[in-house]
Amino acid sequence: MGTVMYNSEWDSLELDGHELQSGDKVEISIFGYWIPGQIASDTSGWHLLTPDQVEIRLYSGLAARHSEPGISPAPPLHPVDCCTRYHKQYLCESRKQK
Repeated sequence: MGTVMYNSEWDSLELDGHELQSGDKVEISIFGYWIPGQIASDTSGWHLLTPDQVEIRLYSGLAARHSEPGISPAPPLHPVDCCTRYHKQYLCESRKQK
C-alpha cells in the first residue's frame, strides 16, 4: 500500500514513487474498502475509472495500491449513499422492499 502524490515538477501523479499513466490499474481505499479501477486524466485532473464507469477524483495523500489480478477481490460497496448505478439498482430497491 502506498500514497498517491502529485509531482508538480513533472505535472504527474505518482504511487510509491512511480509515475502513474492513463490506463494503469490501481485500487484506492475509500471508507475502508479497496475500490479497483483504471487511471484516467483529462483537463479537470486525475481520476480513477471504476469497472462500472464511475469516476473518482484522485488527490495527493489518498491511500492506493497497484492492482494485481487475482490478488484483490472486488470489495463490497459501502452503502453510504445512492450515487452509483449499483446503489440505485440494488441497494435502494432492497431498502424499499423492507
